Amino acid sequence: MLKKLGIQYFRGFYTRQDFEFAIPDCKNNGSGLTIVVGPNNSGKTTFIEALTFHNDDGNAKRFNDSERHKRPPIIKLTDTNGITEKITNVNEGSQVRFVDSIRIETQIECIASRRHWQSAYSGTQGHGQMVASSNKNVRNVGDPGTAQRLATINLDAELRNSITNLMKRLVPNFSFWTVGTRDPAGDYIKYKTGNDIEHSIDMMGDGVISLFRICQHLIVNEGDSTLVIDEPELSLHPWAQKELHKIISEFAKNKQIIIVTHSPLFVDWQDFMNGAAIIRLNKPDDRKCIVSNLKKDSTYGNYISKNVNDWQKPELLDTVSKEIMFSEKILFVEGKEDVGILRKWIKENSIKTNFDIFGYGVGGETQMELFLKLSRDLGLSKTAALFDGNATSYNACKSSYSDYHICKISTDDIRDKFEGQIQTKVGTFTRKGELKDEQAVKFNKIFDEIVKYFDL
Repeated sequence: MLKKLGIQYFRGFYTRQDFEFAIPDCKNNGSGLTIVVGPNNSGKTTFIEALTFHNDDGNAKRFNDSERHKRPPIIKLTDTNGITEKITNVNEGSQVRFVDSIRIETQIECIASRRHWQSAYSGTQGHGQMVASSNKNVRNVGDPGTAQRLATINLDAELRNSITNLMKRLVPNFSFWTVGTRDPAGDYIKYKTGNDIEHSIDMMGDGVISLFRICQHLIVNEGDSTLVIDEPELSLHPWAQKELHKIISEFAKNKQIIIVTHSPLFVDWQDFMNGAAIIRLNKPDDRKCIVSNLKKDSTYGNYISKNVNDWQKPELLDTVSKEIMFSEKILFVEGKEDVGILRKWIKENSIKTNFDIFGYGVGGETQMELFLKLSRDLGLSKTAALFDGNATSYNACKSSYSDYHICKISTDDIRDKFEGQIQTKVGTFTRKGELKDEQAVKFNKIFDEIVKYFDL
């Protein structure tokens, strides 16, 4: 299996960047899952392309002129046996060379984001043939013979049942699929819904067509292989995304799987605790690709481990919170009231902002440092934190995260707090969430500085 990939002087990668992959432990769901996220144009497709160079047995791949730098491109793959395969170019040109002819044995299967296929076909196709066709060009790949492959699977009862059961989990009312024949058009793939009405696969939406492609790769486990899926969420309803994530996590207990995604529904903290790798790609100032890896043994990793199954704090690590993986600019606040009041005040005053407010808050000022660390390890260059005036960790965070914008309000809490008729805390906002006149100048200045920081 793959342990590490290094890329240097190829497309947006200049200084060497390393991807460290999760290894399945055959015990825990998600243990072999690597999740790669990042904004558009951050190098995600280049990462997949770098992996496909490994599959080049016929000298068909090229380092195009537009993809190279003055120095030779270098792609290094290391497997779990410690064998390193180094790929570069020949005589400063486009041809590909495997240094010292060292090759690792892992087969890499790539499922590109463009997965449309036609139901009509002729002939059959083995898994290896489909893999070879899938890996040719991840940016402009055609149909690698999906219908032919399904026709072959249809002849194998075990494989056929496996793919049928997966599709039943993913598609409501899906019940049956098989090979049909229309003369003179020939053979095609057809399916039945719960009402026993037959349809050609072409009648299905792009999401379901995509699921057939993904499932037929998942069910095959031929030797040492790594499955790469680009944007598994495409054209899928959120419910189907959640179910597909569950299925991928289950298979990743025994199979090494890498997904490249824009959806927080494919990021799961339990997978992370079980060994999954979470990698974010960034391209600061649109100049060079940077790889950032989350660390399980970090302070936030320990926090996640303790709280991922805490039924009293479901909001801290839910889907909304996981959107930090996909944010560009983010403001941390202490709690849910801070989030609610700020959003209300921003809306009422028609203030234009270009940043996200994190989830439902970090769960108190003592947790702020953990999430600032998480933000840094994700490679986020624009992060701010707004503390209450009495926060004891404010000074330490301001010192440790001087590259971020750390600030605090002038009062002990975001709003007035009472116990019965006795006021226990003085806030910047009233207990009803209205900004106090006497706090308006101070708070407007604080918030203006936050907005300007993110606008720079």
